[in-house]
Amino acid sequence: YTLSLHDALPISLLELGLRRGDRIALLSHNQIEWLQLFFAASRIGVAVIALSARYRDAEIEYMLADSRSQAVFTLSRVDDFDCLAMFERLAPRLPALHHVVAIDGDRFSAMAASEADGQVETASAEVRSDDLAMVIYTSGTTGRPKGCALTHASLLASAWAQAQHTQVRPGELMQLANPFNHVGGITCGILSQLLAGGRCELVPAFRAQTVLDMIRRHPPAILVGVPTMMTLLLMHPASESVDLGSVRLIITGGSNVDQTLLAQLQARMPKATIMNLYGLSEASGALVMSQIGRAHV
Repeated sequence: YTLSLHDALPISLLELGLRRGDRIALLSHNQIEWLQLFFAASRIGVAVIALSARYRDAEIEYMLADSRSQAVFTLSRVDDFDCLAMFERLAPRLPALHHVVAIDGDRFSAMAASEADGQVETASAEVRSDDLAMVIYTSGTTGRPKGCALTHASLLASAWAQAQHTQVRPGELMQLANPFNHVGGITCGILSQLLAGGRCELVPAFRAQTVLDMIRRHPPAILVGVPTMMTLLLMHPASESVDLGSVRLIITGGSNVDQTLLAQLQARMPKATIMNLYGLSEASGALVMSQIGRAHV
């Protein structure tokens, strides 16, 4: 897919009554519709509440109530779970929620085909760099999840710093499985690649076989993922038959990267530079990255 940034979706969001400072929630896998909505909302100053496709009633209700989201855009189903039925159950307890739209349904298709009428330019002119762009909820290990409020400026500053530090070159490809409801997906992946002129092939949900098949079809310059993803890729029976010679940069982090995994990655891709990454939601993305050519545990 090619991401189109025309006026259709921003206009449709405005027609739902959404304005600068309002919030919409997105629940889907890594797919083009998520990005279309994210950029459409950002363009008119509407903040995105990023939900995981793994969340269920209790988490969703808390986050929608806490954020006062006015619209939800969701997959109809995630595997055998009926997302639309969940939102129907929750809606009576969420007075701020006025719209639930299935991104794989006819209503969303119609929204993506709206005609331009000049509203978008007016709305865009009001957006400020310190406006809220996105809210990502932390895991809540010390209590209820807390919403990290990320601005346009903070997201772009983090993405630009990573693009400069990693020296990504225009056109370089990565397969991106890090979820969009996490800074590892939206900032360290999408926004950083966008600013560097790189490319992302979206992995809806991580499965080692799926990613290896994608690598075989479209050899990447950048291999990115948390240590568990890297381990599963290397351990998969099909891994040895996949040529990883195109990889010049490996970015991994988000949890401890032990020496054994680093050695395995270097042995499998001896010409690649390995970079460790540590980041957090509150910082909008990567906070610390190892130097080019030096990987640290």
